[in-house]
Amino acid sequence: MKFRLLGPLEVVHGGRPLSIRAARQRAVLAALLVDANRVVPLEVLVARVWDDDPPSRTALHNLVMRLRHALGPDVIETRAEGYLVEASDEDLDVRLFDDLVRRARTADPRQASALLTEALALWRGEPLADVPSEVLHREVVPGLVERRLAAVELRIEADLALGGHSDLVPELRELTDRHPLREHFWHQRMRALHLAGRQAEALDCFRQVREVLRDELGVDPGPELRALHQRILVGEHRRPTTTPVPRQLPTRTPHFVGRATELRHLGRLLDVAAETVVISAVNGSAGIGKTTLAVHWAHQAADRFPDGQLYVDLRGFDADNAPTPPSHAVRGFLTALDVPSERVPATLDSQTALYRSLLADRRVLVLLDNARDADQVRPLLPASPTCLVLITSRNQLTGLVAREGARPIPLDLLDEADALALLRGHLGARRVDADPEAAAELVEHCAGVPLAVALMAARAAVNARLSLRDLADDLRDEHTRLDTLDDDDPANGVRAVFSYSYRQVSPGAARLFRLLGSHPGPDVSVAAAASLAGVPITEANGLVDELAAAHLLHAPTPGRFALHDLLRAYAVEQPDDGRRDAVRRLLDHYRYAAAEANRLVHVARSPVDLDAPGPDVHRESFAGIEAAARWWDAEHRVLVAAVSLAAKQGFDRHAWQIAWAIAVDLDRGGHWVEWIDTQSTALAAAERLGDLRPQERAHAALGHAHGRLRDLESARKHFTHALALGESLGDPRTQAGAHNNLGWMAEQDGRFDVALDHALRSLALYEEVGDRSAQGRAHGAAGWDYARLGELDLALVHAEAAREVFRDLEEPRYLAAALDTIGFAHLGAGRYDLAVEHLREAAALAVGDRLHESTILTHLGDALAASGDPSAARDVWRKALGHLEELGITDEAEDLRAKLRGS
Repeated sequence: MKFRLLGPLEVVHGGRPLSIRAARQRAVLAALLVDANRVVPLEVLVARVWDDDPPSRTALHNLVMRLRHALGPDVIETRAEGYLVEASDEDLDVRLFDDLVRRARTADPRQASALLTEALALWRGEPLADVPSEVLHREVVPGLVERRLAAVELRIEADLALGGHSDLVPELRELTDRHPLREHFWHQRMRALHLAGRQAEALDCFRQVREVLRDELGVDPGPELRALHQRILVGEHRRPTTTPVPRQLPTRTPHFVGRATELRHLGRLLDVAAETVVISAVNGSAGIGKTTLAVHWAHQAADRFPDGQLYVDLRGFDADNAPTPPSHAVRGFLTALDVPSERVPATLDSQTALYRSLLADRRVLVLLDNARDADQVRPLLPASPTCLVLITSRNQLTGLVAREGARPIPLDLLDEADALALLRGHLGARRVDADPEAAAELVEHCAGVPLAVALMAARAAVNARLSLRDLADDLRDEHTRLDTLDDDDPANGVRAVFSYSYRQVSPGAARLFRLLGSHPGPDVSVAAAASLAGVPITEANGLVDELAAAHLLHAPTPGRFALHDLLRAYAVEQPDDGRRDAVRRLLDHYRYAAAEANRLVHVARSPVDLDAPGPDVHRESFAGIEAAARWWDAEHRVLVAAVSLAAKQGFDRHAWQIAWAIAVDLDRGGHWVEWIDTQSTALAAAERLGDLRPQERAHAALGHAHGRLRDLESARKHFTHALALGESLGDPRTQAGAHNNLGWMAEQDGRFDVALDHALRSLALYEEVGDRSAQGRAHGAAGWDYARLGELDLALVHAEAAREVFRDLEEPRYLAAALDTIGFAHLGAGRYDLAVEHLREAAALAVGDRLHESTILTHLGDALAASGDPSAARDVWRKALGHLEELGITDEAEDLRAKLRGS
């Protein structure tokens, strides 16, 4: 299915257009497509579709359902926080346009012109022309239009380079008429006229643009237009000067890939007209490709700096040499500018003054590579507004940003597509595409670090007998991965370049970096890092910031930090005697934080006894249920990994206690495979400890998890084990829980008489121990079993008893279950209005628990259909079906599809 936004909204399937007649549906689809492949939150969708007059979210859900009917059920995916449409570059014209432009930026002029012509042909008029959304037309359309104009500028640059000066003049006249404040079109028009030998017309263009800018904005043309005007006045392409034109840029790599966003940001610097030095600091971790990007772009932009390009490697992180002093760098620049050695002043201040004087009013690009800090580069900054400075550094150079207004451009790891493109560039597409699985594994092990990909490609290039599978296998073992990457040239390998940054940070930051190698990942909060290092959180904040500034950490999301796999391997290699104590502190941190979140969110669960944490463990505290739930969302994957880490490191109590604390959240989120993995680890840990009670808990949890996945035989086996352990412990509470669980198993088999017997035995045992919450759960189970057996009056007695318990205890999950049973019983008795009332209340309480909500919505749809409202019934059945499809539950999903077909 193909989507077109660059004009009126179009959807094409099988070569034929699909009609989306309803205006609101077009707005919903457009609102999703402008963020294709990203989840669009519900509140964002509502704002985009209804502008400043949003209705209830139900209206949005209804629109999505109708769109699914028009487009097919799989096009729009439901996520917990919103909706998602996935579209490849070929299927969405905006993405195809951006891809063609990105490829054009790194192509030769002839290829660039063809690619940009193809990209611009995708435009069919005003973007989203028939989409009724003020928000999209205000927030999205201007950006799309700007991308089109930037592509037009690039295409004209390519055509100018190909010599099409005269042919471009009419088009540029039209563009300057249509966009009179866009100075770069005027600049291109003047260049085209000048290169075509039409100097008088070119000079008249400058007069016109000067009048327009003064009348409309009260400003004069920018430095680029003024410099071109001056060159035309003196009658030659580059104005005469006694100073030679330095061309010092290093050779650029032939295998440059990706970096479209960064190249776009750099390209915008060429259009800045402010009377100030423009500085761009490209920063990133070792091996990330800073110099490659800077040199590549500098070559692209070189013709915009006719007075020369200066380059110096400042060696800020060289293992064998001290950083280049500013005085040495500026003397080199003076030599390049043809200053005799006897005229070079003695002091740095005087040298800098002469250097800046020579560059005054000239258009020169200065590339300062591998800078250590701001002080090293400040003497090398020109004072002329017509010069541009590009700086690369492993540090963030925040002082330069704050004082000199540098524009930081952080550089991230390559994504898989760009990493594969880099591999193809080195080895050729045929060799890489012959084994795509091995190629993908190889770049995954290289962790998106361009240097690592290039090193492995070099190994393959010099040894044709090495297959990509051989290389991928060599990288598979994380303990020897860096050895493989350093194999041929350790001095220039990944380990060496990491060491340059590692040696520059403070001892405290270096220690935290080493310890972070033991963190299970995928990311870490500052609070967890404080516990890992055993330092106060204020100190941890400073250490984390230092590591991030040195690019030994990156921030995938605000407030969370991560090491990519190669840096993690390097951190683990560094010796540190305190690793085991650090892991204990980290696991203590997660154990107590998870238990506290569990206590707040799941008040009906009986807590477990935890040993007091040490004074060097940071204790998380939560302002309330919402804060605890947000913490869980952020830490979910870390907590699962922490269970495994605890077991591997011999911290068995931590392993089963963390697994216990996260069990309900894994269940509610539908993470049942992870639930089985963590509880299997917990069971093995409890068995090693010889502790029966956590064994019983793990068996019970495993029974539930297998039951969710419809592996009823495994579930029953674990529940039976749990009952036997409860009897061995002589614990009526444990036995009651096991009966409750076995009753649930009997329900899955449709044996509601057996389930009822287990529920009533569970109720009696809970009454014996005086646990009111547990009694409520047993009442709820008995009520459901009576309802399924047709004993509706007894069902209501038990379900209403459960409702009262859970209203008092404010436990929404179990209250929703009780209300579901009450509604189901009223439905069976023909009291449809009462059924709908109770089931609507139950569904509202179950939001967030997709499996439970789908069951209640199914019953609600049945009640609505029985009450004579088939349209409303279909809406809630479709919502229930969406939940089941997300969870991969096929049997119930097929039952709902049958209901929808028959409604």
